[in-house]
Amino acid sequence: MNVGLHNAHVGILSPRSLRAKDLSLPCRLQSCRAVQQRPLISDIFSPRSHNLARTKLIELEMNLHRPDAANASSDPIVEILRSAKTIAVVGLSSNPFRPSHGVAAYLQSVGYKIIPVNPNEPEVLGVKSYARLEDIPEPVDIVDVFRRSEDVPPVADSAIAIGAKVLWLQQGITHSASAEKARAAGLTVIEDACLFVEHKKRRP
Repeated sequence: MNVGLHNAHVGILSPRSLRAKDLSLPCRLQSCRAVQQRPLISDIFSPRSHNLARTKLIELEMNLHRPDAANASSDPIVEILRSAKTIAVVGLSSNPFRPSHGVAAYLQSVGYKIIPVNPNEPEVLGVKSYARLEDIPEPVDIVDVFRRSEDVPPVADSAIAIGAKVLWLQQGITHSASAEKARAAGLTVIEDACLFVEHKKRRP
């Protein structure tokens, strides 16, 4: 995303020094008295509307789907990364050259509890691996998926069944029907995005 464009959209919502007369040429053509009576931009846009605008920008930038009951947030991704403790990684491989292994190892190194979900692995990163999400004996915050897009539907169903908060489909993985089903069930869904990259970018 163009950084200048992002700043132009976001920055206009907050500075108290900006008044309506600064925003467009027609405003400057009005009388001084009329312009002075116009409210501050920060009075027009409340903190809540600012958060809504920020959220919309992030939704446009990423394939982010939030449940209807989700609160407005200046950055939903930061909120997810800060609040999550346990991440189940579906398709996690013990091969250190596989992307799933590198991402999970990084997330483990910054303090997240990683739970491997792979019927072909007895253990990954020193942690017992489970065949299915339903076999995990503790709550899961994020279900991070390293599977082909066509394999997403049963994973999404399992994420809903175990009460996960977030379904995260890694870069290159999308499934609109499953994303909508999970969102309607109350999960936040991210498609086609790398959890490692977003964490490094935001440093929550």
